[in-house]
Amino acid sequence: MFSRATEMREYATARQVHSTLGRLLKPWFLSNGWSKRKGSSCAFYRAGSQGSDGYWCFWVQVSQWGNSDFGNEFTVNLVPQRSADEQLSGSEHARVLCTLTESDRDLGLTTETEIIGRKPKPPPNRKIYEWIQANDVHAEGHRRAWASAFAPDPNRWQPDFDVWLRYFAVDDIQLWGSYLVQRLGSLTVQAGRFSGHEASDK
Repeated sequence: MFSRATEMREYATARQVHSTLGRLLKPWFLSNGWSKRKGSSCAFYRAGSQGSDGYWCFWVQVSQWGNSDFGNEFTVNLVPQRSADEQLSGSEHARVLCTLTESDRDLGLTTETEIIGRKPKPPPNRKIYEWIQANDVHAEGHRRAWASAFAPDPNRWQPDFDVWLRYFAVDDIQLWGSYLVQRLGSLTVQAGRFSGHEASDK
C-alpha cells in the first residue's frame, strides 16, 4: 500500500494551492482587464460589463475536508459583488466548472485519473488502516472513503455537476492550473449568465 517511490510527494496545503494557482492564472487575468484582489493569493476582480454595476470576482475555494491521507479538492467561483473588496462567498450557483464543454469534461476526467493514479497511499503507521479493518459501525464509512479517494469518478464529470478538482501534491495543482488557464475565457463569460448579467473577458 505504501512505497518509497511515492514517499517524497508532500501533501499540498491550502496556502500552497492558492499561491501556485495564483502564480499560474495571474498573467491571463491581468492581460484581460482584471486586477488581483488584495490579501488573496488567487482572487481577481474586474468591473462589470458595460451597463452593469459592481464587480465580478473570480476566486479559488479549497475544501475544508481534505487531509494528507486521502488528498483534497478545490473549485473556482465567479460571483457578482457590489464592491471590489466585499467578503467572498460561494455556492453551487457561483461555480463555473459546471459550464465545461463535453471535451473539457473528458480531459478533466483524464487529468483526474492521472492524478489519482500517482497519489501515494498513507504511511503504514496511519490510523486509517485500523479504521478500515475494524469491526464497528464506522468501518464501512471509512472503507467507502478509502475506495473513493483512490479511484477516479466519472460521475463527477457529468454535465451540470458541481465539479471539484482533486489533488494531493503541488505538481497536481500545477497540472490543474495549466488546464484552467486555457479555459478562463469561456469560464468567465459563461458564469455571468447565472444572474442574468454577462462577465466579459475583455
